[in-house]
Amino acid sequence: MKNISDQKKIEYVNIAALVAMASAIGLTVAVNYLPALRDFISSNIVLDSGVAELVTALPFIVFCIICGTKVTKEFSIKKMASGNYILSIVLAFLFRPLLNFLNMFSLCFTKNALTDSMITMVNTVPFPLALISTAVIPAVVEEFICRGVLYHTYKKANPIRAVFFSSLIFGLLHRNLNQFLYTFVLGIIFCLALEATGSMVSGVLMHLTINATAVISAYMLPLLYDFAKATGELYEQMGMPEMMDMLEQYMGDMSVGREEWFANLMKVADTVDISVGFVFVNYLPSAVLFTVLGGLVLKAMAKNGKNYEHFRVTFLGAEPVAVEKEAKGPYDTETVTVEEPQGDSFLKIMTVPLLVTLVIGGLFIFVLQTLQMLPRFK
Repeated sequence: MKNISDQKKIEYVNIAALVAMASAIGLTVAVNYLPALRDFISSNIVLDSGVAELVTALPFIVFCIICGTKVTKEFSIKKMASGNYILSIVLAFLFRPLLNFLNMFSLCFTKNALTDSMITMVNTVPFPLALISTAVIPAVVEEFICRGVLYHTYKKANPIRAVFFSSLIFGLLHRNLNQFLYTFVLGIIFCLALEATGSMVSGVLMHLTINATAVISAYMLPLLYDFAKATGELYEQMGMPEMMDMLEQYMGDMSVGREEWFANLMKVADTVDISVGFVFVNYLPSAVLFTVLGGLVLKAMAKNGKNYEHFRVTFLGAEPVAVEKEAKGPYDTETVTVEEPQGDSFLKIMTVPLLVTLVIGGLFIFVLQTLQMLPRFK
């Protein structure tokens, strides 16, 4: 189909979002309530991840085909200024304390949604395959959906509302209270990085770095167990059993097997009563400090990519300023005022399909995590 209006594209993408949300929720319910499917998926954690990403992405792929979308051009999939590749990775680490704060805050009210799947993955899946299925594929697919299709389609109406709604859907698609809060904030950060660098590659790199760090950390823990176990045995051979006791104070009961020790360690957070006050005192200061530093790096990325004026006008409400640009005429440069597009005020993002998407996504999280009314999901 050709010559589809921007408003029609918004309506179509909202329908795609609704289908994706309903499909993802349906898959979650099916896995938990159909014993045969649950047993099959629980023993194939990589397949579970792959199917979930495919089910979510398929409606948006259909949207791109119907609208004749030129993906690389329309979704800002292009090279960045050389320094911004490294800065994107640095930015991911700088925002890590903020994510830790939001994660710990959510754990005051719910359980860690990733504990069981992480235990199964580390104990059954080779590290390279886990890295691809849990870090690489989600980073590419989710950025294509949320910063590619959703954000760029909504941006035609209003860039700030585009950031909000694409990030909100990003959070809701994770379908649990624990992940919703920090993925919503992550979505905003990824959108800002996209506009600062002019490329969706920045968000993919940041997303990949955050996911890969979590996977690597999880796979390092069993290695730590092996090292501590060998050290403890050495202490016992040297006639120093008290050193082994001291080691277990920090490492937990090491008389159990490696897999059981790892499972016990991962579940500690679910058994500890975490208070809001504890989280604010111990996690908020570092979150604020490193978020400020992240903002400075984001500014540096925008300047490095020569997108700073665009960024200021689009998100900070600054007045367009005169800048020197290369001229095609006989002069080397000319001074022009760059008017940054602020979207078409006549376009409407909120349509019935989007409203239904937000309602069912939010309701599912509310029922599943907050009230825990579905016993199999506890």
